[in-house]
Amino acid sequence: TEKDMEHTWKVDELIQDGKPDWRVTGWIGATRDPLDEEDRGVAILARKKLIQRPTFFDIKSGEKYSYSYMTGEIAAEFFDMKEDLVSTNRRSLIWETDEGEALKAWGDKKLRGIAEELAEKKKTRNEAELMKDARLRDWMGSLESPEKPVAKKLIKIITSDNRLDNSQRLELMNFVRNSIDHQVFMGMVASLDESPKSVDLLNMFKQWNVIEDREMSRIVRGRLRAIEQLEKYIRDNAREVPTMHDYFKKWPWILDPTLAHWSEEVHYSKLLREQFPDKKLDEPDRRIDFISFGVGDTIHVIELKRPKYSAKVKDFDQITEYVGFVEEKLGNAPGQRHRTVSGYLIVGKVGSERAIQSRMKQAESARIYVKTYSDLVTVAKRLHAEFERRVS
Repeated sequence: TEKDMEHTWKVDELIQDGKPDWRVTGWIGATRDPLDEEDRGVAILARKKLIQRPTFFDIKSGEKYSYSYMTGEIAAEFFDMKEDLVSTNRRSLIWETDEGEALKAWGDKKLRGIAEELAEKKKTRNEAELMKDARLRDWMGSLESPEKPVAKKLIKIITSDNRLDNSQRLELMNFVRNSIDHQVFMGMVASLDESPKSVDLLNMFKQWNVIEDREMSRIVRGRLRAIEQLEKYIRDNAREVPTMHDYFKKWPWILDPTLAHWSEEVHYSKLLREQFPDKKLDEPDRRIDFISFGVGDTIHVIELKRPKYSAKVKDFDQITEYVGFVEEKLGNAPGQRHRTVSGYLIVGKVGSERAIQSRMKQAESARIYVKTYSDLVTVAKRLHAEFERRVS
């Protein structure tokens, strides 16, 4: 009945201009929960008697999920003026008449308009229920561009599907929260429209772990290309500045897998250059470059040599001096959070001489590591061998 409806639309209008007798009155309503199949649709009466079982006129009830909530009752008295407008069983109209065609056209338009309005009402209610979750509210509040517009779009998609209950919507949003920083996921969302059909795609990606697999594939392929690029630089004996400097700024994980999440510490690089300018070095080593990476509470001071350069004893003295200098400066940088320092000396070759090997051991005890370019390639390939097998 009308009083059981969550939303109700009153009906009192002509179904065709110029036909003052062709008027319908009554109501069309929508329930909070989906109706049984036999209860859906609009019943049509004349003289308080049923002349048409509940109908969606020319609309298929499964065309849009909103129709599963809709019911109603309208009076169309003009259909009882002629005997040939209603079937003999008084349960269905004869639609192939002027009156029948006009009512069908009116009903299609009316129900489609109500369905759109109902979808918006339910979406608004679903979003309000979803945002009652404190964790979701806090997460949404923490987002900035470009993630925030994407998250809002996905909320609209998820709340537009009334097949989901609130717990299922929260589960999908948790998937969104874990995936939104992936480039592959952001690209996929751009292709979605704001319709309930898109929820099926989200569920499919969630269940098949497609986002994670494709994102991992993208990352691994990028890393394999980076390893190939390093091999080329080694063959070409690339210069420290800007070639190797820029390379390691982009791919610091080549030096050490723990450097996957880093921030360049320009402050310390600047201090090093001021304290140890090129003019203080011997002429053959005049070209020098530092990179300082911050990872957790540690500053990593990295000195780059050319790929065909052989390490010398004095190089150990230099990197030790650089690390000691930065240790003295800890606590002086804006927003300081670092407490320890480590060093890397990247060279083309390390000789087998006793003096060189002895200095390497001493350096390692002070968290100063010597790595060759060929070693970096070997370790990187070994770490990514399994990934390469999966994506090849």
